[in-house]
Amino acid sequence: MQNCPITPEILDKDPLLLLRNRGKPHEPIQWCDGRVGAVLRGGYFFVTSPNMDVVYEPPLGKNRAMFLRRDFRYADDDPLLWPQPYVSSACHHGAIPRRPEHDDRRDILWWNPDQTDLSVNSSDLILGIGKIPHDRLVQFQQLVGELQDRVQEYKSDKSHPTKNSEILTLSNWLGQGLSRLERLPMDFTQLKFCVAEVQRAFLELTAGLDYLYIYKPRMDGILPPATETARTIGVFTMDSTILQEFTRAGLPVWFMRPAHTLPGVRVDSIVETRKPNEFLELREAETKFDTVFCGSADDPKKRRAIALHSRQFFSYYNPFTLYVVTPRERGPGVQMRMQGNRQAALPTNAMEGRQGNGHAMKGHQGNSSNRSKASHVGKPRAGAPYYRSAKGGGRNKFFEMSSPLLPPAIGVWSDALAAVDTNPENIINQASSPTDRGYRKRHNTFINGCAFIYRLSTPSSSAQPLGGQVWRDLLNFSDAKQPSGSKSTKSSRRTETLKELLGDCLHQTGVELAPSATVTPTFWRESELTPGVPIQHRIVQEILYELSSLNFRYELLALHSRAQTVDAADQDAVVACFPEQSMLVVELACGNIGLAADKLEDRLPYLLFMKRLMSTWAGPIPEAIKSQDEFGDCFPVAAIEELERQVARFYTQSFFNYFGRAAIIPRRLT
Repeated sequence: MQNCPITPEILDKDPLLLLRNRGKPHEPIQWCDGRVGAVLRGGYFFVTSPNMDVVYEPPLGKNRAMFLRRDFRYADDDPLLWPQPYVSSACHHGAIPRRPEHDDRRDILWWNPDQTDLSVNSSDLILGIGKIPHDRLVQFQQLVGELQDRVQEYKSDKSHPTKNSEILTLSNWLGQGLSRLERLPMDFTQLKFCVAEVQRAFLELTAGLDYLYIYKPRMDGILPPATETARTIGVFTMDSTILQEFTRAGLPVWFMRPAHTLPGVRVDSIVETRKPNEFLELREAETKFDTVFCGSADDPKKRRAIALHSRQFFSYYNPFTLYVVTPRERGPGVQMRMQGNRQAALPTNAMEGRQGNGHAMKGHQGNSSNRSKASHVGKPRAGAPYYRSAKGGGRNKFFEMSSPLLPPAIGVWSDALAAVDTNPENIINQASSPTDRGYRKRHNTFINGCAFIYRLSTPSSSAQPLGGQVWRDLLNFSDAKQPSGSKSTKSSRRTETLKELLGDCLHQTGVELAPSATVTPTFWRESELTPGVPIQHRIVQEILYELSSLNFRYELLALHSRAQTVDAADQDAVVACFPEQSMLVVELACGNIGLAADKLEDRLPYLLFMKRLMSTWAGPIPEAIKSQDEFGDCFPVAAIEELERQVARFYTQSFFNYFGRAAIIPRRLT
């Protein structure tokens, strides 16, 4: 047998053949040796490891179906749980940490929530949606904060002049995921998914930084070789160079070889492979998920499929474009009258110079509250619309409203809104323009707020857009001081309205309407709001800032969906225009950055994102937006100011052209 070739049949029948070159106890293990070894099914391959005492069953198969299991992981296809074949584009996967053996503050990174972990706000009108428990959130916040500090150090590290895009992307995803946990109401399925995605981003980002600063320098000889093996996931490989590098770095590695290469290989011990069903959750999730990827474990497309599924799970449908709106019949009612001479083109720079006060030329955002009072009080100028109801004068919605409660608008945007050409002939499809608009009642906004956001955050939602009158009825509803016999009728009407609002969302596990008689406190970011008690000025501004921000984002998404010339909307391109990188998460800490930043150079990155977005729209695109010029460190201030003006004007005019009304414009928090 010593001189006979080793065939798969022979090795499968007699695995002890692995030991025929066993080393002596005092002989050190080399990178090409096997501290342990195992024969795979059929004997075609055997696996050895120079630095581990166990062998995991490799994820074999060229048509593996990858889908989320009950723990919202991908079983033995998940690089967080099980060693995967080495792929150069995911070289850091071998450095993903394993769960600590003993109690550790990092245990939260492997926490799997159950139904009792959904912290429900008793003031919500639908039951079964809530947020992560506060103590768990604090644990995540502390760990994420520390890891993001490492990212900031990496960004400023001159020894890495070319920054790894993978690190930056994972850092962004981690921040976005944590922000969703902090802000968004979720059902239990969404909570589990969001927790899993924060954990995934954290562990991958940790692995990426460790790989750059610890393991890669060891591989390259910059640092001395490891003296012990790290407690990480590791990789399978068929490449002897990868085997050498991972052994030197101290990362777990398993070397897979065909049966005929066994002669001359040292293996000191035989072990049974660890099977996924002994260690992993293989059951399908209660909410059955589609197959994310089908193929081999070493296909680079698998990793991209995981990332795409993660992004799409919290990508929301566009409620502005799903349905065809029936045109309103002509008849008596509110009349819209126009005044002044209307020009078909956007106003010129000369007109801008006559209207503005020069703040933008200094590269700073002017507070438009005072500017609006000075330039817009009195008779509207030529070209501006003026609405008048049957009962009297109405507010011109293209001019900035003057109120100390409103967070200030951004000067260049309020000027652009006032300059919109409101000729009805500009409206591209009048049948699809909204027929009524507006809402009020801040307190009811918060009673219903979680329902509103949850409605958008459920991918399977079938809820249709509601008319403005329905929204007004819902937001004006009150259980208090109702005449006898009318309270139950009004409550039932609200219940039916909420059912219409939520649609199929109510079919999600554990989600249902709260009893209509429930009277509970309302909260705004941990501050309790009592009905009938005036709300603090600061809170009112925060409330209105969040509402205007959400409206601006969804109006931008709606306009992009209508105006773009490509086949499908790119929601990532829209969220890139906001510091939070999210459609539904509004961070008060971002209230004076992004498009609202005081300094021109701080606004520039977001203006460029808007420029790229708008460059795909139909119609005559302004030259500053159409231009392919990029702005470097020494950008011409005048060119950036012109870009900002044209972005604001093109947006506000395009919105009117497609929707027939004034756009919501971005604001600053203070």
